[in-house]
Amino acid sequence: SRSIWRSAGAAPRRRPKSVSELEVVSLPNGQLSQNCYLVADRRTREAVIIDPGEEPAMFLAELDTRAWTLRAIWLTHAHVDHILGVGAVKRATGVPIHLHPRDRAIYDALPQFGSWLGREVEAAPPPDVDLAAGDRLRVGGLDFDVRFTPGHSPGSVSFVGHGMVF
Repeated sequence: SRSIWRSAGAAPRRRPKSVSELEVVSLPNGQLSQNCYLVADRRTREAVIIDPGEEPAMFLAELDTRAWTLRAIWLTHAHVDHILGVGAVKRATGVPIHLHPRDRAIYDALPQFGSWLGREVEAAPPPDVDLAAGDRLRVGGLDFDVRFTPGHSPGSVSFVGHGMVF
């Protein structure tokens, strides 16, 4: 059933249906409290995962619970807390990994950075797609623009679309 809401002094009316097909689930995780995001098109039930950190089993369970089909891994940058789960998600789903090439050296050093957290970590699988400023990525019927936003890391990017920036 649809919820009923009131404006001040107005009669009750039905809440307007959202015009957005976008659904975002934030999944804080890991020792460094990193945010992983599942971004989905409600209509097609297709999703991407942004920055799969330290708890890939949680991310995969959430996808399963929502019955979403994962289509890609999008990485904003390659710091250890944002990529610890990339290998597990890639093994479980086979989806392509998207990363800006200026972060490749950091990405490839995952085992060394994992040791800083007291963990033995295997190398992450190689990225499948090199991101560049101006690229347009799609999940379901939703488009996101890639913006090159270096500073936090040499290859930091942001994904911009539908009133959101990741």
